[in-house]
Amino acid sequence: MRIHRPGTRHRSLRAVALLTLACTGLPAVAAAQTPPTPPTPAAAPTPQELFRQGEDAYRIGRYDEAIRLWEQAYAMDPRPAIKYNLAQAYERAGRLEDAVAALEIYVREGSREDIRHAEANARLGTLRNRLAETGATISGAPAGGTITIDDQEWGLTPRPDRIPLPSGAHRLEIVYPNGQRYRYSFSLIGGQALDITVNPDDLSAPTVVDPADVGPPPVYIDHTLLYVGAGVAAVGVGVLGYGFERQSKVSTCEEPSNFCANLDTGRRQRSLGLSMGAVGIAGGAALIVVDLILNQDRVHRTACVPTGPGAMCTFTF
Repeated sequence: MRIHRPGTRHRSLRAVALLTLACTGLPAVAAAQTPPTPPTPAAAPTPQELFRQGEDAYRIGRYDEAIRLWEQAYAMDPRPAIKYNLAQAYERAGRLEDAVAALEIYVREGSREDIRHAEANARLGTLRNRLAETGATISGAPAGGTITIDDQEWGLTPRPDRIPLPSGAHRLEIVYPNGQRYRYSFSLIGGQALDITVNPDDLSAPTVVDPADVGPPPVYIDHTLLYVGAGVAAVGVGVLGYGFERQSKVSTCEEPSNFCANLDTGRRQRSLGLSMGAVGIAGGAALIVVDLILNQDRVHRTACVPTGPGAMCTFTF
């Protein structure tokens, strides 16, 4: 029995085939293991590129975009000439205040030899005059209403002359004595003179107040009797003290230090002081009591509660 063994030629062909397969698979494995290269970030635009892009946007009427690009260019390269271009875009976009501010910088910092300098100076005066005309007029409103814009009063209707206002949002309110009101919100752009026509039918209904809901008219406080009574009582206490002082003098006339040469006069002074003092104290107390009685319902009520040796009184106003 013979056993067939492959020869050298067969072994060589097998080795070549295996080597080919190994070489063909290497690039794929290597490519799978190599990380991807990150994209290179785009370079930031230069001020010159931003300026040219702003010119392109301005040329086709995209003024807000031109303003954004030129503002970025000016932040990177603050040349007065960029402010001149910004003023043109601001004016086209209706931003007159910004246009005036940009022209002021250009006129102040720009070269006077620039052929645009004189034109910019004249344009600046024109824009300032336009801004001064910004405001609103009110027509059609019935007479006698108080005009208030943004919580500031501007007289009474009718108001045919212009009310000067800055650009931006505003709130108008007209209030009449009978309670009728007119409210209107509006916005202004620089140089705009707005005419607000009030339709009387748009006035709110007057406020009707039921007298039953109001209650009786208030009774004002009057403590005149209280103050007068306190004063009279104070004088009475002083006079009473004088009477006691005279009493002490005339009761000790035997002492050499006391003047008792005219004893009758001293006794009269004592009697007058004691009687007048008592009358003053009594009269003042009476006036105080009368005042409290008259004002107990309109001013305050007094409530006293006994507490140990005394009492605690509460006054309700």
